[in-house]
Amino acid sequence: MRSFWQAVQAGLHTVRLSNLADDMDRDGLDALHAAGILRPTGNFDLEELSWTDLSRALRALYGVEGRGLPAPARCLEQAASLGWIREEQGEVQVFLVARPRQQLAPLLKHPMPALLLVPTARGTRKALRAKHGPAARVRIEVLEESITCSRRRLSRASHEAPDAPELPSPAPPPPVPRRARPGGRVPPAVPIAGAKRWHDLQIQLAGEDRVRIVLHRRTYFRTAVGLGMAHATSHAPTKQWDLLRDILDNDGVYVGYSRGSAQKTRKACSRLSDDLRRVFLLQESCFHRYARKEGWQVKFRVNAELPYDPRER
Repeated sequence: MRSFWQAVQAGLHTVRLSNLADDMDRDGLDALHAAGILRPTGNFDLEELSWTDLSRALRALYGVEGRGLPAPARCLEQAASLGWIREEQGEVQVFLVARPRQQLAPLLKHPMPALLLVPTARGTRKALRAKHGPAARVRIEVLEESITCSRRRLSRASHEAPDAPELPSPAPPPPVPRRARPGGRVPPAVPIAGAKRWHDLQIQLAGEDRVRIVLHRRTYFRTAVGLGMAHATSHAPTKQWDLLRDILDNDGVYVGYSRGSAQKTRKACSRLSDDLRRVFLLQESCFHRYARKEGWQVKFRVNAELPYDPRER
């Protein structure tokens, strides 16, 4: 989740999902959405970063007592006090230091015990972190290293591993054999359930090797392997993946004969529809009935502004 914490450290109020996609999987995005930290704006790629919900989530993860302190609604010029936690040595005040280069220095001289939460280690020297480690009166903790995802929920990582006699390591599960479908392709890794019709889905290109899928305000990223459009041995994309990219690049329509004859094109579209139906657990074809002047048009949305299609009733 490094890219997300970098956005926090930059004080951003909106973030682009394409910028988060490099180091964040579906579980990470689901966790941020479930906590209300990322909220849709109506733009396919742009989402709001809610500082209020970020502060509330941190309070819950660290057991912070707010005691009437309002959760900040934006990135402030000064570090935001989240509240207090109770420890053996007494009360410790917790601060969210979103911009450590500007906000950290004054808090290092805080007269009372304090926990300083910084988004990333960037801008915080190793020697300074060592000086203000777990045993210091004023401690520094890097959220990028401490906050992780568990079952699509944000969780706080443990800083101390248990001894082996107390908690023996479980035996690793046996590997699951990966069997290819007829035709030598890898099946979808995880089906995406929840769509009742194709129009519930929105699919767009998200780079050279993956697509972005939005279903009921949740975002998923899939490669050719994740959609079952890759060969079993080489994992090279199939012709169906290339066809899907052409369709997405042409606003949801395929017109032409680059796949050969009309019969070969019809077969390629049918195979693409079969692959997508397996992923989204839908029964009907993802294409409207072919029309010579309209080409092969998909039923799912490609353009974020595409209105409801009356044929999708």
